[in-house]
Amino acid sequence: MAATLKEIANRAGVSVMAVSAVMNKTTSTRVSEAKRVHIERIAREMGYRSNVVARTLRGGASRMLGILIDSHAPPWLYNILRHIESEATRSGYRILVSEGHDSVDNLVAAYGTFEQYGADGVICLAYDYPGQQEKFREHFAGKNNLLLVGSYDTSMLPQIYLDLEPAWRAAVEYFRSRGRKRIGGLVVDLPIWSQQVRISLFRKLCSDQGIPELLWHPDYCEEPERYADEVDRCVREFILPNRIDALLAHSDVFGAFLISGLARNGLRVPEDVAVIVDDNRDFFAALQPPLACIDHDEEAIGTQAVRVMLKMLRKESVEHRTQIPCHLILRESAG
Repeated sequence: MAATLKEIANRAGVSVMAVSAVMNKTTSTRVSEAKRVHIERIAREMGYRSNVVARTLRGGASRMLGILIDSHAPPWLYNILRHIESEATRSGYRILVSEGHDSVDNLVAAYGTFEQYGADGVICLAYDYPGQQEKFREHFAGKNNLLLVGSYDTSMLPQIYLDLEPAWRAAVEYFRSRGRKRIGGLVVDLPIWSQQVRISLFRKLCSDQGIPELLWHPDYCEEPERYADEVDRCVREFILPNRIDALLAHSDVFGAFLISGLARNGLRVPEDVAVIVDDNRDFFAALQPPLACIDHDEEAIGTQAVRVMLKMLRKESVEHRTQIPCHLILRESAG
């Protein structure tokens, strides 16, 4: 049986009020740092578990955050989730995670469950669903404990998303500095913000640099085995006919298949075609040649998400939109 506050107080030689203040992280009773550490050590040794439900019913904070994420989300969003959990733990919070897929109704149901469990705030990593944006805003526009992370949204909810332009501009300028004249963009054309902003951005960069707009839209592939065929089609229908000598490609998986696919079709990387991929995975450095990429700084996004959420819970003012810059990582594939 877990220890009670009174049992911990007796063993630690302090008052029950002091133990309650430390365990519930309140300021109702002043406790020195040394005494707090002592109480926490005793509590751990005695197997104490805080009663979150009871604390919430008393009007206190549950010190729990709900996280909404799509079950088919790309790996970088799940990496953000990992950093959210780490920062939440450092701040004395725990997280509840709910996965849905392509449905605002699922998000609404999960948000209701978080409310039932007394979550103080909710960080949403899943909301940019084609054709459902207005429905999302109708359900969540008035929530003052909801933070959007990952994609831009036109609602007035606080949100954190990627600033892609500096890294994309740096990639194109690097290609240009290495004498590349036929720079191609590979972006899957999906009706979501993350893809449409990349398409618009590539076109803008081509215009700014005074270079041909060579843009191709690979088919979206859910099955990994289809990527090889799609890369072969890209080589036949886009790279060879347009004499492409550099590629800025979105999608970590497509980019990885691109390295072997170019070689399979008789093109050397980077001698014939230089490659930079928008996304970063640990294995990119192990490819041959090592794959240059644009890093989304998932740690910064996850950390900032928790810090902004805690400001919101303290009723402090926060920026409506926070952009986290991406970074270009140059490796041999970029030439």
